[in-house]
Amino acid sequence: MLARLPLALVAGLAGGFLFVAMVMLGPILGTIPWLVAPMPVIAAGLLLGWSGALVAGTVAVVALALMSLNPALVGLYLMSDALPALVILWLALRPAPGVSHPDPRRPEHWGAPGRILVWLTVLSATGLLLAAMVAGGPLADPVRVTVEQVVDDMAALSADATVAEAVTDPAVRGPLVESLVSVIPGAMAMVWTIRAALAGVLAMALVSRLGRPVRPRPVYSATRVPAWYGVLFAAVLAMSMLGGEIGYVAWSATVALSLPFVVLGLKLVHLVARKTPAPGVLLVVFYVVLFASAIGLVAVVFAGLVEFATDLRRDAGGRSMEDE
Repeated sequence: MLARLPLALVAGLAGGFLFVAMVMLGPILGTIPWLVAPMPVIAAGLLLGWSGALVAGTVAVVALALMSLNPALVGLYLMSDALPALVILWLALRPAPGVSHPDPRRPEHWGAPGRILVWLTVLSATGLLLAAMVAGGPLADPVRVTVEQVVDDMAALSADATVAEAVTDPAVRGPLVESLVSVIPGAMAMVWTIRAALAGVLAMALVSRLGRPVRPRPVYSATRVPAWYGVLFAAVLAMSMLGGEIGYVAWSATVALSLPFVVLGLKLVHLVARKTPAPGVLLVVFYVVLFASAIGLVAVVFAGLVEFATDLRRDAGGRSMEDE
């Protein structure tokens, strides 16, 4: 470990600097560095084990504290970067259930990517619950205040007078604000999970090129969602129909918890596209529709639920994915 200690130190410094890139470079140049900020610490853990991850994480925290002298920024780093990195490593470096001596060359002997994703998602939904508990009132109230301020700022900065007038018109402003309020908490939790998962995937790719990682790269195309997660999703979705504060928080959690089904849906779309004469064209059209319409995202979630149900039937029939 001492011979590779410099790698852990560099990883920690890189993680700290990438995290503050949004502040130092602004939202335009700093977004991409900020998105991958958890990657160095995760990479240190995948390459050096837990000791490397702890050294890198500690260095990142100390570097942030010295650079910013801002305890709030350090706390934000712990929640947005350090916590998901620890969860990813805790699950990724554990052997699969029933495996006592995992083979470093066999992905099935290690934590599955689907399991890591669902626990990250559950963690993000738990964060929404904690936010509701400490809000001092309905969670929608501070969200609505923030959304209204953002809408006002956008109207003031808009060079198009028509747009400015539209967002100040009560007939337009009210539905716009309420629609944003209904999805923003869940969307923020989803972004937290996507950022963590993306950092994990990139870290795995990086250490696979740098040297021999502690565990092999997962087979992402074989991602599965455990059965208990479907029960949890259905229960939270049912609670979202209650209305009031419970319904609002449950709906926000439902949005956050839908991410694993989005992943399954995308996997199904890519599988279908590969069987067509022009998969590239089909995927381009698909992603244009997906990013242009909320209906496209709902359709992907539905496709993911279909894939999830198919996996359950396959398991009930005693067949593995390799058998098909």
